[in-house]
Amino acid sequence: MDRASATVTIARLNLRGARDDVARARTPLLAALDRAPWPDPGPDTLLFVRHLRLRGSATDIARRAADLVRELTPRAEDGWSRAADQADAVRFRSRADMSACLLADLLDGRAADRWFWARRAELFERPVPDAIVRILEEAPFELPELLDAGSARARPLAAIELLPRLMARLDAPATERLLGALRAATGWSLRFAAPEATAMAPAPGLPTALLATATRQAHALRLAPAAPAARLVAVLLAWRHVPAHLGTPDADVLLTRLTHLVTQDGARSAPQQPMPIARDATVPAPADTPSPHPAPLPTAAPVEARTTGAHPGRTTTTSDASREPASDAPAAECAAAALHSPRAAAPEDGFVTSCGGLLFLLNVLALTPVQSLLGDRNLPGCGWRWLARLAATLGLEPDPPLAAFLATEAALASPDALAVLPPLAEEARLEAFAAARYGADLWRADAFRLPARIVATPSHVDAHFRLADARLDLRRAGLDLNPGWLPWLGRVVTFHFNDGPRALPSPMGKPEDFTMGRDHSPALSPAGPPDTGPAAPAAAKKPGERP
Repeated sequence: MDRASATVTIARLNLRGARDDVARARTPLLAALDRAPWPDPGPDTLLFVRHLRLRGSATDIARRAADLVRELTPRAEDGWSRAADQADAVRFRSRADMSACLLADLLDGRAADRWFWARRAELFERPVPDAIVRILEEAPFELPELLDAGSARARPLAAIELLPRLMARLDAPATERLLGALRAATGWSLRFAAPEATAMAPAPGLPTALLATATRQAHALRLAPAAPAARLVAVLLAWRHVPAHLGTPDADVLLTRLTHLVTQDGARSAPQQPMPIARDATVPAPADTPSPHPAPLPTAAPVEARTTGAHPGRTTTTSDASREPASDAPAAECAAAALHSPRAAAPEDGFVTSCGGLLFLLNVLALTPVQSLLGDRNLPGCGWRWLARLAATLGLEPDPPLAAFLATEAALASPDALAVLPPLAEEARLEAFAAARYGADLWRADAFRLPARIVATPSHVDAHFRLADARLDLRRAGLDLNPGWLPWLGRVVTFHFNDGPRALPSPMGKPEDFTMGRDHSPALSPAGPPDTGPAAPAAAKKPGERP
């Protein structure tokens, strides 16, 4: 269970006064700062405060520090703006946004001059390719979102220059280091086939969206045919469109063909304007161009650093602006307080559904015996199609917002197409397995009709539920545990149970639509045979899971 509240890190704390007074004040001051009512800068937002100078008791300093930060929050400058250099407070809308700005400043040669990057000073002494890799490998699961945040979705002006310049600076060793970080994080082999093997392999058609996206990337990035970064771009395209395919034996052929397609040679040989056809259809591969296997379309748009007062290993900055102290107790300088609000939904962020528990079925699909029953891993959005079919076997029909989301992720033309998806090859065995494992009392549609807010990025899916809707039977069966990284989905999936108003809006529509699934009765159904799949402990942190 988690609660959405702002947290804080102090980059540097200077205590001034007599030695004995400072020694006595340090511990209670750190404790008071940790308990202070820091303001919430907003969902996913990071706020950097340059400098605070305060006097008083530990409690007074902590309270006044929180009050001053609260005053600065609405006046904080966007870190991408020139005004941020002179501002007392700077904000970024997410960790990916912050990292993209740091990369842009690094490429522009001005990162060392910006006060809020002072904590990253060791990067500026390194060769640029090495510094780029160190930034990108800090959060490999957020790499697709980071590159989105640095391009058209977040910064239209930066899109023209940032990505081509970034990729141009990645030499072969830097690219291989990044690919190694992705291999370690995702479990994908991310190998590339030899050219002769690619030439001999069959060349199926390309889904329209994948071909169009690869062609746009090639024209935008202007990569030379032998550019090492082309391999990274190919991996990101496959991740976005065909994550399940990356776990198949012929993924090396797909990546090699995509690598060619995103270079200038590939751009010249690929069609400039693919014919608009059904979203999950394919177009013939160009006769003189190697082409990858069928792949799904891009998934949802709009990953995050967490901080806790005086705790190590969290995001911080430095500063030199000042505020006048007010009393005669030992003085404390709180330099570079970096506030961050963990992901919690805002009205404009994500969508609300009455069937959020449908995503619990991802834990069923992740079981090893179930994965052995699933095929068609080269189909567009196959993981989401599996999810839709499993829900259909329960009679669990998604409401319109969730149906629209599932259809987009499954690369279907409309939500209506969910109802006519063909049955899975082993659907009868899958249904029997789930019914036996979870029991008739739990394996029913009503158990999964829980309201939630779904927030999706290119790398993460976060489902926010009300704390009152947590169910012991679902928890004991392992259905509402965090799935974490799902390679066949290409996402890190996390379930949050929040008791704050930002987690879910006030119930809309008929009250009964939002009151299902509140049975906290200890009379539970059996969870099924213990050896039918892996069981993760409730407290275990999955790869890529946000702190």
